[in-house]
Formats: sequence, C-alpha cells, structure tokens
Amino acid sequence: ILAWSGGILLKFAGDAMLVYFPHQAEKQQASWAVRAGVRMLTAISKFSNIETPLETISLKMKIGVATGEFLSASVGSRQRMEYAILGEAISQTMGAESAATGPGQLVINQATADCLDESFPLAEQAPGYCRIDLDTFADPDSYEIKAEKRRARGAISFDASPEAILGLMQDTLDQIHALRPYIAHELVERIIAQAQRRRFDSQFLLTTVMFCNFDGLEKLLDIWG
Repeated sequence: ILAWSGGILLKFAGDAMLVYFPHQAEKQQASWAVRAGVRMLTAISKFSNIETPLETISLKMKIGVATGEFLSASVGSRQRMEYAILGEAISQTMGAESAATGPGQLVINQATADCLDESFPLAEQAPGYCRIDLDTFADPDSYEIKAEKRRARGAISFDASPEAILGLMQDTLDQIHALRPYIAHELVERIIAQAQRRRFDSQFLLTTVMFCNFDGLEKLLDIWG
C-alpha cells in the first residue's frame, strides 16, 4: 500500500513503522499520506480474527500523520549506514499517534489538516490534532495513486563484447558496495555464502534489543534554523 501511495518506509520495528512522504507541489503529500493511512486501516480490518492453535488473534492499528519541517541525513559509517529524519515534525507524528484513543483511528496534526481540502472530513481529537472521520470519508480507491513504473533494465545481449560484460559486472559490484552499509553484516555474509541457492533459511535466535530516546535534538535543530 505504501509503495503504491508514494510512501517511503524508513523504519519497521515489528509493531511500529515510520514512513516518509516526500514534498509535492501544492502540499499534495499530505493527502497522499492520509489516503495511504485509510487504505492501511481498511486492509488490516481483514485480519481482525486470526485463528491460531492457542487463541484467536486480532491485529489492529492506529495511525498518526504530521506535516512539517525536518532534517534528513544518512548517518553511520562505511560499515553501517541508516537514513534518518529528525525534527519537530517527527515528534508531532508520534504525538498524533498517541492522541488516537483506540485502534482504527487516523489522527493528524493541524499542519496536515491545513493541507487538506474539504473532501477530507475532520473531527476534533485533541488540542492541535484532528481525526479523519472514516465513516463519512469517500472511498480512497476513488483516488488511487499509482507510482510511476520504472523502466526494466534489459539483460546484456549474448553477443556483447568482453568489455561490455566487464562493465556490467563492475556496475553491479558498485551497486553492491553502495548497498552494503545499509544491510546488517550478518545478513550480507549469509547472502554471499548461499548465493548459488538464491535463498537462505530463516533463523530464530535469542537476541537483545536497545531503544534509545535522545532529548534535545529538536531544540538544537531550531537553534540551527
């Protein structure tokens, strides 16, 4: 849904995700984001009752959307890189999600509401936040947004010269080196080790996760302007 609605998935943390909608003319990215959210809520409703051997599981979702300025940057080292976005808009996004009082709600900040036209029914949710009234919202499929198709890269011809083949191999290696910092080291090693199979088996290993919340970055960005 995100790929077809112009969204770029920045982070997926198991039970949460952070999605970026790039700037568009006339602030259309706000309406694209809201319509994507409505589609996601509609799609997950099909998984409200999942039967398992132990119990029935219900998958639910609530969504926060915010519009504003932020800083984007690739951070890390040659061993590991990650694309990050920072700023008040990110805090507003989390605030919008927290303002949702229950699953099935899509809450937006005032800046996002200011970008929408009258076809988006809004209801007051909390100070600075509005809720999309899904009961009266037009079918989002009426506004289906499709990403532009990329031109397929043709395979090299059988009669290509050795120089052309070497050039293609070098281009492929350059792409791999560019992507490697963004992929976990262990995953890269497994891909290389099992390249001939073109697949590798999943592993379920005990691991430890750290979550760090940095305070003061938004104020620093404000000082920098």
